[in-house]
Amino acid sequence: MSKFIIAFVLAFSSACAAAAPPPVSPPPQDEEKEALRRTVDELARELENARVELFLLRLRVADLEKKPDQVTRILHEEGLASTHDAIRIRAIREIGAFPAERQKPFLDDLTNCTRAAAVPVRAEAVLLLGRIPDGEAAVLETAKDPAPEVRRAAATALRSGSSPSVELLIVLMTDPVSDVRLAALDSAGLIRTDRVVEAILRAAVEDSETAVIEKAIDILGNLSATIAVEPLQQLLSRTTNDRVRWSAISALGKIGKPEAAPAIRPFLERDQPPNLREVAAQALGKLHDGPSIPALTQVLTEDPESRVRVAAAAALGQIGDAATLRDILLPMALNEPEPSVQKASWEAALSTAGDDFEHLHLLSITMSEHGRRTEVEAVCKRLHTLKPAGSARETWLKLEERVAAELIEIRDFRGALSHLQTAHAAQPGRAELLRTIAHCHRELGEHDAAQKALAEALAATDSGSDAWWQLKVEFVRMLQDAGAHARVVEEAVTAVNGKQAPPDIQAAIEDAGNLAKRTLIAGLCSSDEAARKRALEAAVPLGKKIIGALANALADASIPNRTGVLEAGNAITGSAHTDLAKAPEIAAEWRAWAQR
Repeated sequence: MSKFIIAFVLAFSSACAAAAPPPVSPPPQDEEKEALRRTVDELARELENARVELFLLRLRVADLEKKPDQVTRILHEEGLASTHDAIRIRAIREIGAFPAERQKPFLDDLTNCTRAAAVPVRAEAVLLLGRIPDGEAAVLETAKDPAPEVRRAAATALRSGSSPSVELLIVLMTDPVSDVRLAALDSAGLIRTDRVVEAILRAAVEDSETAVIEKAIDILGNLSATIAVEPLQQLLSRTTNDRVRWSAISALGKIGKPEAAPAIRPFLERDQPPNLREVAAQALGKLHDGPSIPALTQVLTEDPESRVRVAAAAALGQIGDAATLRDILLPMALNEPEPSVQKASWEAALSTAGDDFEHLHLLSITMSEHGRRTEVEAVCKRLHTLKPAGSARETWLKLEERVAAELIEIRDFRGALSHLQTAHAAQPGRAELLRTIAHCHRELGEHDAAQKALAEALAATDSGSDAWWQLKVEFVRMLQDAGAHARVVEEAVTAVNGKQAPPDIQAAIEDAGNLAKRTLIAGLCSSDEAARKRALEAAVPLGKKIIGALANALADASIPNRTGVLEAGNAITGSAHTDLAKAPEIAAEWRAWAQR
């Protein structure tokens, strides 16, 4: 298949090479000449693309045949040595995809490309040489290339931080072409030596191109270059270029020296452009400049631009104190009609509160009173990690239960559980809390978890007390709702044995037990074999607790299909009766067995 493709491309290349403008008679007019020129240009492009495709096909075939030596030879002889720039550029890019060790054999050819080739080829070769460990010397030679594109490539490639590389970058930062200076700044920003930082600073304050100045200032900010603080303040005072001002303010904020704040504060004024007011607020927040709180507060409450107000809120969140939280941020988080500003005010309030329990408690209570459950959840998550001690601990746990109660009201049982379980983990053994946890699990259909929680509540309550009996009847009803009839019978029998239950509770438990027995007997009499088997498996382990009810059912001739009842009673008493006609005698025998 690959040979067919190569043959096709070769044939196409030959056809394109042989193409010539057709003879025209009489001489073509201007429109015809233009159309003919476009046709020739298009054919030339197609021919160039065909040559590149043929070159790539030959490379791919050699690669698929696992012939690395042939790949290397094609790249040397047909790629880098080609007379066609497009092929040479593509060859350089193919080499660039190789691991470093495979690139080294091409070092000499690439170096030659930087000396005697078209500008695009020279630039491409320089960029690759910058990535080859031994290629720096060749890149250094290109720093004085007459073509700006090549010098720009050299500036991009010189990132090793070696002494010669640094010196050339400093030179290239003063290149007459701004694109070269920009590339040199990009590379210099990765090196971080004092000499380089000083050169970047000179570009920031001395260059004539706005784009270069902005780039230099941005790099100084990213490098946190403290030597730039005073020069940038001076630049702010003398420049009228808003783009430069924006970059200087942003950089001063990143550098983080508080002494820069007085130079930034005036840019919060209403007569400044919105983007400068915004970046000034952001910078003052990063500087943690307390004296700026009044001005930032005014911006937050009065500025006509929402994005500026958002920045002011965020800044106050970085700087603000308790008064700012209580008097400014919290009211804004509650009452601000603009959603973005309201959200930013809340985030700032949360940031100002930090890990201070009193502040967090104020936020949670205030937001809870206003039905702002999302915000309350955010506070509680932070409190979960803090786990306050002493009196704050009691307040915290009450808060968790309060939030849970509010979530239960709106039937968010899953949300309530997270708060209840947090409180339970911090203060285990509280029966009422466990009861509420059981209620949430029950509402969610998680019967096993509900039963476990209520069983823990029973264990944590004085046995036989009124509270214990209330929990016991609730536990029985929970089992009943879950269809755990055998357990209901167990509980109904054991709950009243040896204990004096209040009459109403005893009656309720006995009624539940009797209903559970009837339900099991109905299952034993079912015509559904699977249902009968399930009832048998549940009834037999109950033994004497159910044998009386089985005897009564067996003796009741009005009940059809009593074979399952007979089978269960036999299994419990160890008998082997089969004749339902003797049901009264068998029932009497079972009752006598139960009395032994």
